[in-house]
Amino acid sequence: MKVLITGATSGLGKQLALDYARTSHDVIACGRNAGALEALECQCPDNISTLQFDITSAEACKTALSNINAIDLVILNAGTCIYAAPLAFKEGHLKSVWDVNIGYLDYFLPLILPKLTRSSKLVFLSSLAHYMPFSLAAAYGSSKAALNYLAKSLSVDLAEHGIAVHLVSPGFIDTPLTRKNTFSMPWLQSPVKASKIIRRGIEKNTQHIRFPFRLWFILALVSMFPMQWQVGLAKKLKETS
Repeated sequence: MKVLITGATSGLGKQLALDYARTSHDVIACGRNAGALEALECQCPDNISTLQFDITSAEACKTALSNINAIDLVILNAGTCIYAAPLAFKEGHLKSVWDVNIGYLDYFLPLILPKLTRSSKLVFLSSLAHYMPFSLAAAYGSSKAALNYLAKSLSVDLAEHGIAVHLVSPGFIDTPLTRKNTFSMPWLQSPVKASKIIRRGIEKNTQHIRFPFRLWFILALVSMFPMQWQVGLAKKLKETS
């Protein structure tokens, strides 16, 4: 199976690339950090090839993907997070997060979809954060909420072409990005465990892969509360953090 993974230079993306390569799949690892990609390729030289480009550049994406043919599995893992209070927003704050988390799909999807065939799978990495209005997470949470709708809508339209769409909504995963967080992260998962859950879910054709269960259950329950209650709970969490 040929697997293409974006955001493969660290964290979950790197772990997924290694795990698929170690199970004899051909992996195309994508990212901006040339040194990290080179080190990744050295770990599994027979099964990992790399593409170094900036995913927020349409021209860079077009050039990088031009020589790729049919792909069996695409995992759209690239993402970022910047926390900021609304009154401290600066021009470009929302855009900088949205461009990496979902904006690039405006040109990336037209490039990658024609390379998918019947039985191919398209995987979107979202987050459990979209279930609840967390403090300072307006840019991140809104981008993931938009990603959720995009994935669900595409799952309807791509079904007739034999392409399966999977949505992954994880909780906190121990990565360089989350290590910057200064607040408590309940049920923190290791990249190894997260990769195992995701790969198993894809293999079982689970459309929406959500974990850890306890965190998902709590947030899904809260999401059914009236908005006033959700905001009130979020305020209390902010005060105690």
